[in-house]
Amino acid sequence: MYRELLISVACLCAFFTGCRHDITTGNAVREDGIVVSPGTTIYGKVLCGDTPVEGVVVSDGVDVTATDSRGVYMLASAKKNGLVFISIPGGYRMPKTLSPVPSFWKRLAKGASEAERVDFSLVREEQQRHTMMALGDIHLYSSPASSQFVSLLVTELNCISPDAVTGPVYGITMGDMTWDMYWYRNNFGIVRYLADLSRITGITVFSTVGNHDNDMQYDSKTEFLSTGEDWKCMSEYRRYLGPTCWSCNIGDIHYVSLDDVITVNTGGISDVDSRGCWRGVSEVDMEWLRKDLSYVDSSTPVIVSIHIPLYNASGTSYTSSSSSVNSTVSEIVAPFARFDKVLFLSAHTHTLYSNVKKLGDMTVTEWNTGAVCGNFWTCAVRGLDLCVDGTPGGYRVVRVDGKEISSVYKAIGKSEDYFFRAYDRNEMNLPYDAAYTKDYYGVNTDNWIYLNVWDYKEGWTVSVTENGVPLEVTQFSSYDPLYMLMYCDGLSTTRPAPCLTLFKAKATSRNSSVIITVTDEYGNVSRRTMARPKTFSLQTYILEQ
Repeated sequence: MYRELLISVACLCAFFTGCRHDITTGNAVREDGIVVSPGTTIYGKVLCGDTPVEGVVVSDGVDVTATDSRGVYMLASAKKNGLVFISIPGGYRMPKTLSPVPSFWKRLAKGASEAERVDFSLVREEQQRHTMMALGDIHLYSSPASSQFVSLLVTELNCISPDAVTGPVYGITMGDMTWDMYWYRNNFGIVRYLADLSRITGITVFSTVGNHDNDMQYDSKTEFLSTGEDWKCMSEYRRYLGPTCWSCNIGDIHYVSLDDVITVNTGGISDVDSRGCWRGVSEVDMEWLRKDLSYVDSSTPVIVSIHIPLYNASGTSYTSSSSSVNSTVSEIVAPFARFDKVLFLSAHTHTLYSNVKKLGDMTVTEWNTGAVCGNFWTCAVRGLDLCVDGTPGGYRVVRVDGKEISSVYKAIGKSEDYFFRAYDRNEMNLPYDAAYTKDYYGVNTDNWIYLNVWDYKEGWTVSVTENGVPLEVTQFSSYDPLYMLMYCDGLSTTRPAPCLTLFKAKATSRNSSVIITVTDEYGNVSRRTMARPKTFSLQTYILEQ
């Protein structure tokens, strides 16, 4: 009898020390030093080793809170997102895993009426200096694309060795890692993408959602118009890549990733025309953003990752005109107005450009990041990875030193001082096309030299000298000659995009060599000698790669 009594008492103690409260009763329960408040459905601790970490921001994608001095957080969550995640504090990282995807989020296991405990562990890391690589539009959708991704980008990233000078290195994908219609046509979805991404070793890779990372089988247009959310079509993304809006702190920088794609699929998997999106941010996500930023000091630099840009290359708004969504740039950037320094990184266009705009008292700086896949890998498989404006396939390298931010566009397979491509107009004669090739059609012997300086922006200089004599250099807008050559030869079927970063200079001789010098806004110099005549052929530029 005495033995049975001891067993009963032990079971009762185990019940009370390990139980989760039932929110229908409103009874508070103590567990591991946590008094779980009535109404709480998600709670836990954030620790670094055995040490509690105070002030860590925790969210379910709707509500936001912060850990107390014991590292404890509680959320009265409806669990609609199915996730809980932390905003990694500066000076910490998540523990390393076999996957490059960081474990700052966890899936929830219980229903909305049940409380559950979710803990997070952190590891100390020196981050005052660090590097973030913005990887736009990877677009894995087939075995050939996968092969190019692994042989070109993964191989390059795996050669990067963080050191005491540059600090840790991270990556962030800028959306469209996959291609929605090929989830079904090729059975190549997010799981296949993650298998290739997992070949990256030693670098943590965060994610931003793009329009092609949404499941096209749902009638998300009806869902959005009735609820203000397009969550169903992102369930596959959330399952494997976590929240579609999140933040983290690395060193002195607050990073924010926003979902600025309102998916309006009509549910036709086989009908490409049924897919669509509005360009903006839902009010649900805007409210989460305002709550997240309320925990950030206004002196903290903020880097915002979005897929669809705020502005076109020409400087006009890229957002939708639909009244059903936060459609203006002013609405989207308003929560950032109180911060001293805000930088937007975007992708989507498969081009490279930047804009600096004044909106009232706020300066909006946006760097569009080009595309890793160039033109959906179609040029890469032919030996030249080109975006539709002639920019080489690549990514933006963002370097941080304290609160100072600098960047360079890194063409895959090239050194960081590969700033431009040079053409000899005397050697060009593309087929006539009234829309695209008027600048490159017909024989020309006027000794013009053309340059595509793809990341050119305010503060850059471009000079060309012939026999020590400076030539007059002027900027103009047209289409990139090399991309046009591939387009005219049928090697790329996507229409070219205007290139706003073309320059020309007129030499005095068809045989003279010229020295081209390009200097960026940080003083980095790219200098090359162009021997002329320079043959205008794919092979010429493949050999330059």
